[in-house]
Amino acid sequence: MVRVEQAFRRRIAHLGITPDQFTVMRTLLENEGIKQRELTGLMSSDPNTVASLLERMERAGLVGRQKHESDRRLIACA
Repeated sequence: MVRVEQAFRRRIAHLGITPDQFTVMRTLLENEGIKQRELTGLMSSDPNTVASLLERMERAGLVGRQKHESDRRLIACA
């Protein structure tokens, strides 16, 4: 399993992103604009980890977040 992860890291190294960031971007592309809670479930991660990851990615300009139209408490990832 370690070899697979190392190979994957080498394949995406030129993109300058981590495997988790790649997973976020792939999931967002497959699920055009989803709620952060949905993203957390699809990634089989915990809410704090995903929130921190999204904050770093947003600062780096890799993702954008916007308020959800029908529920002001929710954030949609786009």
